[in-house]
Amino acid sequence: MISTPLTTSNKKYISVLAIAIALLLFTTTVAYKQIIKLQGSAEMVSHTLEVQDAINMLFSHYFRLESEEFKSEILKDSLTNSIYADYKKNGKEAFEKLSGLIKDNASQKLRLDQIKGLQDSLYKKLANQKIVSKSQLEEDLSELLVKIRAVNDEMRTEERSLLLLREDNYESNKILAPFTTLILAIFSLCIFLLAFLRIYRNKIKLRESEAFLQSVLANTNNVVNFYVPIFNAENKVYDFEIKFANAQNKEFFGLNPNDIIGKRITEIYPFLKLNGEVEGLFEAYNQSKSVSFDRQIQLHKEKMWIRSTVHPLLNGLLVTAQNVTDEEKYKEEQLSLKEQVLADNKKLKETENFLNRVLSSTENIISYFTPIFDEHKRITDFGLSFYNDKIVDVVQLEMSFLQKQRMSVVFPMIFENGVFDHLVSCFEENRIVRFEAPYEFNQRLFWFKSTAVKLDNGILITSIDTTSERNTEEHLQTLNLTLEQQNRELASSRGFLTNVFKSISNIVIHFTSIRNHEGDIIDLELQFINSRVTDFLGINPDAIKHKKASEVFPSIFDGGIFKKLKKSIENNTNIEYETPFDKNGKTHWFKATAIKLGDGVTVSIQDVTDEKNQKEQLRLRNLELKKSNIELEAFNRVASHDLQEPLRKIQLFISRILENKDQQLSDKNVEYFNKIENAASRMRSLIINLLNYSHIDGKHQDFEPVDLNETLKRAKEDLSSIISETSSEIHHENLPTIKGVPYQLEQLFTNLISNGIKYNTREKTPRINITYEKVALKDIDEQFFKVDQYYYKLCFVDNGIGFSMKHSTKIFEVFQRLHQKSDYSGTGIGLAICKKIIENHHGHIHVTSEPNRGSTFICYLPAS
Repeated sequence: MISTPLTTSNKKYISVLAIAIALLLFTTTVAYKQIIKLQGSAEMVSHTLEVQDAINMLFSHYFRLESEEFKSEILKDSLTNSIYADYKKNGKEAFEKLSGLIKDNASQKLRLDQIKGLQDSLYKKLANQKIVSKSQLEEDLSELLVKIRAVNDEMRTEERSLLLLREDNYESNKILAPFTTLILAIFSLCIFLLAFLRIYRNKIKLRESEAFLQSVLANTNNVVNFYVPIFNAENKVYDFEIKFANAQNKEFFGLNPNDIIGKRITEIYPFLKLNGEVEGLFEAYNQSKSVSFDRQIQLHKEKMWIRSTVHPLLNGLLVTAQNVTDEEKYKEEQLSLKEQVLADNKKLKETENFLNRVLSSTENIISYFTPIFDEHKRITDFGLSFYNDKIVDVVQLEMSFLQKQRMSVVFPMIFENGVFDHLVSCFEENRIVRFEAPYEFNQRLFWFKSTAVKLDNGILITSIDTTSERNTEEHLQTLNLTLEQQNRELASSRGFLTNVFKSISNIVIHFTSIRNHEGDIIDLELQFINSRVTDFLGINPDAIKHKKASEVFPSIFDGGIFKKLKKSIENNTNIEYETPFDKNGKTHWFKATAIKLGDGVTVSIQDVTDEKNQKEQLRLRNLELKKSNIELEAFNRVASHDLQEPLRKIQLFISRILENKDQQLSDKNVEYFNKIENAASRMRSLIINLLNYSHIDGKHQDFEPVDLNETLKRAKEDLSSIISETSSEIHHENLPTIKGVPYQLEQLFTNLISNGIKYNTREKTPRINITYEKVALKDIDEQFFKVDQYYYKLCFVDNGIGFSMKHSTKIFEVFQRLHQKSDYSGTGIGLAICKKIIENHHGHIHVTSEPNRGSTFICYLPAS
């Protein structure tokens, strides 16, 4: 009976022991698993931080290209490739390191594959930078970096999420581990030493993991702190206590981590209170959300940019701060460079506008041509590279059509009028060539006097329209308005147009307004003046630049010029005026054009003294012509009335005497009276021809289309009696239509046909053949003032008596006869009238003849 309780007790102890062993085994299993989880969590957190560092290192490698200094250095070094090779090597190492760390993360590995493609494109762009322009390369690099930054943000975001998850997991396991370990230790001390040793070894591993985590935090490039809230009496957070701080605090802020742990953040980091970041930390803690801050702080008299990321973690906040000073500096430098470029572009645009306005104020055509070569290096044409708007007024073509056109397309006549040869000579011999040539545009003939100057790889041509001067050059001397320029090609608009100013013959001055407090213009300041002022006024441009107009040109206030310039600025109008100027005791005249530009005015001044003098000479000559015309009109009145009246009475009385049968006149007296009547008839015919000659207006302008076939028909009707009496034969082609004065052309045909019939032998039948052809200007050898590109050549060929060519000029003079009055009738004025009619129609007449071989009268009349 005794054995029963013993047996029961033993059974009980065995049961307890079995339960204890079972509990121990269970507890041990739970503790072991918990420690393994804790170790795994620590390793995952550490691995995540390593991945973040690798990401930072790789993308910092790419973003170095955003630095203008590094970009310039690597681009400048592209020939030797030393910096580029190191740069590529570092990128490869950083990439391989990150690739090894995220090989188990499929999504990150997929993003890294994207980075691999972008990285290859980046290195390819840098390696092939000579193929594209610098601006294109920078644009391509910027586009790649934007794509890389997008992938960077995605990778960072995922790693931050992983870090938060793994830290939460780590903290959860860390809290449970001591409790489990305590239970396991009690059971281990009571039951199994081996279990205690196993737990001890696991705790050592845990400490090693924590030490490794501490090492990672200590060696990261970022500041990593952990804050816990401090509550007031109302249980509200009013500050945070620093519970953990890594070694980067000392490098960033000069703070020893051991000295700041346990202190308040507002005490250690007072700058947090300046930008409301403390309130942001309160919000992150209270609402359990992540926030980010970018701030600029000043430490040790140096400014630095800090980017902070705050994540709620357990019962506090995990703060990671990154020094982004270099990145912000790069951004500031880029912004500064962009602003500088914009400012420079604005100044350049203003300069171009100013100089283009000056170019538009000149009356000259300024153009720049570049040669076009064939395979044998011979110039075959020229390309139109630059021109001012004056060329459009002449050629009447759209600006869009003129751009980049060949010279042969816009000016096809250059191969006929010799201009092409002048330009080739200018370019190949590198000399200044001056020439004057005709051009036909829209069936109108223009004359231009040009100066060609070789300028780098082309020719700068300055042309002035001399058509009006050519039309009146027999009465006036051609005005010398040619611009001589020596310019360089448009390497930049400022340099090109400045050279134009240097070579332009006008004085160009730009004034800016000087205003009082009320905004009224009280004076002008000289901002620009070209070197031509020295030639005209003897003033050094540099000596008067930025001076007041009242100091340099005080007379502009007395002469009213200041009021004109002020009006141009205030009313935004162009003003032209003339003003005298005394130089070396002589009065010179200047013509000025004022154009508003900005808050100022640009004045182009031209010396028109010669033009003034010529106008005065023209005025005096006009007075003389008027006086001569008055005398001629008086002569016409006398010739038409006073001189013809006695002749009519003489003829009347002689006819009455001869008709009176009652009077017995001897044959001798009848002969005398017949001679008197013949003399009176010749005198009357001479007076009529003189009147016809004087009535031909050399300035007739009311030209109209005239069909020369109709003109010939009327002339034959007028001469029908003499044609019938002499049985004359007149042959002609189908004649053209020209512009002229109908009655004058009819008189021309009448005189020439009459001349061919009159000067013929009685044995021959007079034959006159009239032909014509259209000839080009360059094919006319005769020298006369030509106003058209094409002329009609009319030929009146007769079979008359002819004459020696030594009299070819004499016969067109008034009262010049080659034969006696008894041999051939006439007054000697008919051919003079023909010459005057031809010249009135801007043509030319001459004759070819041989004695007894007939004569050919050749007339040139404009074809348009």
